[in-house]
Formats: sequence, C-alpha cells, structure tokens
Amino acid sequence: TTPFLFQFHKSRLYSSFENGKSAGGRIEQVVLFSFIAVIILMMACINFMNLATARSATRSKEVGVRKLVGAGQSSLIKQFMAEAIVLSFIALVLALIFVWQLLPFFNQITNKSLIIDFTEPVFIIGILLITIICGLCAGSYPAFFLSSFKPLLALKGNVLNSLSGSGLRKTLVIIQFVVSIVLIAGSIIIYEQIAFISSKNLGFEKDNIVLIDSNEELIKNNTSFKNELLQSSSVKDVAFAGSNIFTIPITTTEIEWPGKPVNSSLQFKLFRCDAGLIPTLNIDVLKGRNFTDLSQDQSNYIINKKAMEVMGLSPENVIGTEIEVWNGPGRIVGLTDDFHNDHLSAGIEPLIFLYTEQIGQYFLVKVDHEKPMKETLGEIEKVFKKASPQHPFEYSFLDEAFDREYQSEAVIGKLSMSFTIVAVLISCLGLIGLASFTAERRIKELGIRKVLGASIAELILMLCSDFIKLVAIGLAIGIPLAWYLGTSFLSGYAFHTNISVWIFVSTAISILFIALISVAYQAIKATTVNPVNSLKNE
Repeated sequence: TTPFLFQFHKSRLYSSFENGKSAGGRIEQVVLFSFIAVIILMMACINFMNLATARSATRSKEVGVRKLVGAGQSSLIKQFMAEAIVLSFIALVLALIFVWQLLPFFNQITNKSLIIDFTEPVFIIGILLITIICGLCAGSYPAFFLSSFKPLLALKGNVLNSLSGSGLRKTLVIIQFVVSIVLIAGSIIIYEQIAFISSKNLGFEKDNIVLIDSNEELIKNNTSFKNELLQSSSVKDVAFAGSNIFTIPITTTEIEWPGKPVNSSLQFKLFRCDAGLIPTLNIDVLKGRNFTDLSQDQSNYIINKKAMEVMGLSPENVIGTEIEVWNGPGRIVGLTDDFHNDHLSAGIEPLIFLYTEQIGQYFLVKVDHEKPMKETLGEIEKVFKKASPQHPFEYSFLDEAFDREYQSEAVIGKLSMSFTIVAVLISCLGLIGLASFTAERRIKELGIRKVLGASIAELILMLCSDFIKLVAIGLAIGIPLAWYLGTSFLSGYAFHTNISVWIFVSTAISILFIALISVAYQAIKATTVNPVNSLKNE
C-alpha cells in the first residue's frame, strides 16, 4: 500500500476507501439527490409548457389583436418570456418560504442543524441563476408557440384546430410518469431494505443492552465494578468490549496457523473482550468453551466459523489448533457461530476474539427489560459513581447504536419519499394540463357526439382512455427501469431483501388511480358543457 495525503475537509463527504484509494462516500448521496432535484425541476418546467399550451385558446385573440396592430413575433416572444421569468421569480419567493418552514423537518430527519444564510453570495447567485434558467427553459416553447399564431385564425378562435406538437406534449407527460414510477417503486424498495435491516437476525442480541463508555478509573476497578453491578436484580450480565460490535474496526493479515499458504493476505477482524461478552450478547458457542479468566486465556483465542473456514480447519480439529495473534502464540479454545461483525453491505468477516480486561472502549450491561429502565439506570449510575467518581455517567443503548449505523439509509428513505410525493404532484399537474388542452381542442367533437346520442359516461371513458394509454406506456418503461435501479441499489448489500412483484403491482395501481383522479375532473367538466354553447360558432 502506498501512503498518500488526504485533505481533512473532504473526510465528511469522501470517507469511503477501496484498496487505499478514495472511492466516494456521502458525496454519492449528495449527487443522487441533486440529480433527483434537477429531474423534478425539469418536470416543473415541462408542466409550465403544457399548462401554457392548454391556455393558448384563451390568449389566441390577444395575440391576433396585437399582431394586427403591428406587434412583431420577436416582441411577443420577449413578452411571453418575460412573463415566464416573472412567474419563476414569484415561484422563487414561495420556494424560499417553503424551504424556511420545512427546514426544521429536514434537520430532524437528517439529524443536522442547517440554516439558510441569505447573505452568502454563492447562495444568492446560485438561486438567481437557477430561477432565470428555469424561466427561460419553461417559457421558451410557449413563447414561440403562442407568438406563431396567424392573426386571422386567432381572431376566429380556430387556433386549436391548427395546433401541432401533441406528440411532444404526450411524450413529456410519459417522461413525468416514468420518473414518478421509478421514485415510488424506489422508495418502497429502500423502505423494505430498511425494514429488512431492522429485523435481521444479527447472530447476537442487541436489545436491553446498556453501553457505558470506559475510562481509566473503570478499567482500574474493572472486577469490582462488574461484580457490584451483578449484585443488582436488574442486571443480568456485564461485559467489557474493545469496540463497537457492529462494525469492528481492527483488522490484520498477520495471523499464523498450521498450513497457512505462503504469501497469504487473508484479512481477519480482531475483537478484544472479556469472558462476559459472549454470554451477554448470547453468541452461540459451537465448539469448545468461552473465556474464563486472564490467568488461563491471556494467550488463548476464540474464532468464528468464517475464520475456521478460511484457515482450512474443520470442526473436528479446530479446538486446540495453535495460532499466533497479537497476544502471542496460543491455542483456539472456542468456536462461535457466525454473526454480523460489519455493515450489512459487507459480508461476515473472519473474526478472532482476544481476551482483555484492560484495553477496551465499552462496558456492556444486559438489563432486565421487565424492570423500570429509569430505576435500572439509577442503580447502574450509583455503582458507576463509586468506581469512577471523577467522570460523568455517560451511557447509550446497543440497539440505538445499531440504528445509528444505518441512519444514512433511513435518511435516504425519508428524503426519497418526500421527493416522490413532490414528483407525483407535479406529474398530476402535467396530466391536468394535457387533459385541459385536449378537452378544449375536442370540445366541438364532444358536442357533436352528445347531439348524436353519446352519453356523458361514454364521453368521459373516451377521454380517460387516451390518458390511461399514456400511463400504460409510462408503466411499461418505468417498471423495468425501477427494477434495474432497485437491483443495483440492493446489490450494494451483501445481505438484502428481495424485490417483490407486489412493489410494482402496487405502484401501477397507485399511478393509475392518481391519473384517473387527475383526468376525471377535466373530463367531467368538458362532457357536461351544453352542446349548443360548444357548437354555436359552427
């Protein structure tokens, strides 16, 4: 491995390393959600185009009059672009108000304390550029579209009959629903993985375990501290551990055992603990025995089943095998079942337990869950203060420590759901815009059909069926894409949930229901118009 320098200010976002090289980290989440935000912003621009197009009939006469009195196409384009930019700035003000109101909620789910600094030049310049670019992008198509009306057709109200570009508008709506489908299915997959992690059998018990930070006084009074705790009826077991059991940080390749291959670079995790750890966490001992005391086991070791397998040993000969670790030459006295000793994105690693009563980070106290926790903690604090009067009593719970290990997954799930809700709402607006445009364009056709005897239900079904086709196309594209992205996400975990077909069935039903609700109002509104009013110009 080649030594290298790493800038400290990058450690928060670029904390992942592979083979001694930076391989990303939290920056991947920043990029992911920035990409989703850009997609949602594009969806909003698309909606503005569709809604502006749908309103074209109400502004066609305005365009016709302005052209007849001498207005050129360029001046009309400038007017409509200016309107779009003004609307974009109004949206900016509303967005800042929403962000300011929702920031406490965001800080809560991300466990941060972010604030909006309105005096930061980069922030001001950034939001102004985004606002102007969005206004230009969203207003460009409507500006050229509305300014291209022929004056005579516009004044006659026949603009809708000459419009083109319906294929583009339908394509944009399909794209919106593809994004919504991917986000809905993706959010469900993320939440199922979070539920899988929460309910996963880790191979040891993590509930009702109090973690107490060790210090030099506690370590000095190790034996008396543990013995006094065990005298309490609320305490079942006490253990001393070198580090976090979930993600054991100490690894080495410097292990010697009989039959070790030449130039072997197998990596083992090392976990320092005393005789109380295995019974406290209820880790299964498959062969041999647990540690007993320092005099007998200072140079003895316990390994997990994975370590036995990579060493090429068998259950019949593993006990008594001589190995050399950091505590010096010794023998394997116990074999435990495998348990998760790393993040679930990694597999179960070979592990060797080293006996210690002096080197460690935590005391683990297993308490009786039937006793009031407040009283139990009070009893533990009394014993702690007696053994370590110079230090504050600081504690946490093992299950909470486990939850913190997967906090980023939980945050991704919550933020994904929030983005999904926004994307679905925007997609509904896009569908309403297209439905409104279609209804206005076909208003006379609907009147003729009503005169010829078509019922309102038949007309509503006819209009809705056109949009259901668009949603069906979106489902046909979005579901395979969601499956591919979901599979890629889960492949980052050595242990993960399976993608159920019901995820996509529920997504499809939800999208279809949302689409029908979005279109139904416009369809009912268009089909209940009096045919006399819709045909009076003919």
